[in-house]
Amino acid sequence: MDNDFGAQKSFDRETADKNAYMTLSSRTTAHRREMKEAFDNVVKAVKDSEMFTRSKRRDQARAAPYWSSEKEMTARAFETYVKDRLAEKGTKNDFLVNIIDTGTVIEESDYEYPAKRERIKIDEAFDRLFNTMQTEPTETGYRLYQEGFSER
Repeated sequence: MDNDFGAQKSFDRETADKNAYMTLSSRTTAHRREMKEAFDNVVKAVKDSEMFTRSKRRDQARAAPYWSSEKEMTARAFETYVKDRLAEKGTKNDFLVNIIDTGTVIEESDYEYPAKRERIKIDEAFDRLFNTMQTEPTETGYRLYQEGFSER
């Protein structure tokens, strides 16, 4: 999702960049303002969690940040979101998400994913993001709606 949003055409470039990530960009994509705000809210919820502190601590042994990068933290947060939503439906999918809960093998202070109590706000932010999404028909199906752009 992060890569898909980042790869969209933006107001400051004519073509899509398939290697872009919204967490790594200035977030100038052509997505609606509400989408940008909802995505920013996900990043904020993740960075406001204790997972950010734990991730920064894990990065102390690295030459460059990895665990505390927005890209990696939002990806791990999305994994837990999928796990939580599947669990609400009474199912799980170890292919999509294979996360060990805290206390099973490791201490929470070393846990690289959002802890259960942290996921409440993060899951709410993802819910808002997905509830904000709109699609539009194209000649070949549907795509996420973008203001100011048409098929070229």
